[in-house]
Amino acid sequence: MLRYLYAIPNGGHMHIAQASKLKAEGVRAGVCDLHLPVPRGISHGLWLEFKSKTGTTTDAQKVWIESMRELGHAVYVVRSWEVAAQTILEYLHQPPARLATVAIGTDADH
Repeated sequence: MLRYLYAIPNGGHMHIAQASKLKAEGVRAGVCDLHLPVPRGISHGLWLEFKSKTGTTTDAQKVWIESMRELGHAVYVVRSWEVAAQTILEYLHQPPARLATVAIGTDADH
């Protein structure tokens, strides 16, 4: 299931042209750093926000975290890769979630 884990290109310091391009492509402030869209237990997916030992979440991150939790996702703020790895493993060891699936369409429909 780790093949579905992906990083979100938010944050960091970058050239203004690159930041503008990412914003135009839909990058949003506050989105967590990693997402694992695999339902487990009672959660629709897992989000991880990385912070340094003294780092704090921004207001936009707090809104995103709370919104994802309200939508049924597991969200954690982690302060090391070791904690992140342990969190992911513990999440994946939960039984698969029994969530409804709906087929919206196929590529042939477009």
